[in-house]
Amino acid sequence: MKIRYNILAVLLVFLAASCSNSLEENVKFDVNAVVGNEMQTENITVKKSQPITFEFNGNPDFITFYSGESGKDYSMKDKTESSKEDITTRLEFTAVAQYGNSEGIFKVFLSTDFSGLTKDPKKDLQNIKSNNWIDISDRCELPITPNAGKPNQIKLSSIALDEYLDKDITIGFLYKPYHQKGAQSTYEITDLKIINTDKKSGEESEFLATSMGFTPFDVKELDKEDGKPYQAAKSRGEHGVWYLGGLTESPSMLRIQSSSAPADGVSFNEDWLISVPLKLNSRTPDKGVSIKTIHTYLNQYEYRYDVPGEYNVTFIARNANIDHHSEIIKQFKVTVIE
Repeated sequence: MKIRYNILAVLLVFLAASCSNSLEENVKFDVNAVVGNEMQTENITVKKSQPITFEFNGNPDFITFYSGESGKDYSMKDKTESSKEDITTRLEFTAVAQYGNSEGIFKVFLSTDFSGLTKDPKKDLQNIKSNNWIDISDRCELPITPNAGKPNQIKLSSIALDEYLDKDITIGFLYKPYHQKGAQSTYEITDLKIINTDKKSGEESEFLATSMGFTPFDVKELDKEDGKPYQAAKSRGEHGVWYLGGLTESPSMLRIQSSSAPADGVSFNEDWLISVPLKLNSRTPDKGVSIKTIHTYLNQYEYRYDVPGEYNVTFIARNANIDHHSEIIKQFKVTVIE
């Protein structure tokens, strides 16, 4: 019985050592590029839409592929900001008004020094009133008469913001009707976004309203004993309160519903909608494509480029587990011609 126990112990130690060596095995990986029937070196020349076949030696657990195209460039995988010399930026949205007199009731502001809402109503009101807001309403296409079903009253605004690329900006919308005859207008902002355009490639990336952290601030609510200045409308039809539920729709929509004109002739709406500070040149880091996992086998990969230019192709081969990581990077320069 004792001899059997010792044999079993030796066997367990041997198995454990074997498993450990397997888990700690360094990755072995190499790549050859084939165009047509010709093997090519690190510098590959290929015609537009002509396939490149990358042949693999070794069997790593994982392979990630970066084509070198925009958004898939290994050298940009950790870059979260674009250089202001590389891009142009603009703010876009569509505005429509319904009912009442909409002229001058809606303002669009920017701020380069607003630190954000604190949820302390008195402090926030003071900061809003004292902040050096930049009124860009006259640079926007804002409707001055109700839509009444006429498409020409649905206005698209596109405002260049290149001068603010090196700053954090806050967007502020102010709904404050001052016409006291008839209903106060309903106002809708749809498809709000910041668009960055790469000067070299012309490719556009969008920063959508859903990521801008908008919070309503109802000034008139501060006059009430149980006022709720930060409360958003629960439905589209709730009067005189910003409705943010449309941010989940496509295109996104921000809406404030009309109210009847007050009998005393004093506007009871002064409703701000304020974003968090936004860095205009923010960008999403480039990402590679996972072409192999531990559950698959892959001995070659084919890729085509449809746009002439120069691309830096990168393959990352890895063996990885909780205790061990081994990695090999292989790169090629690809020149695509007509």
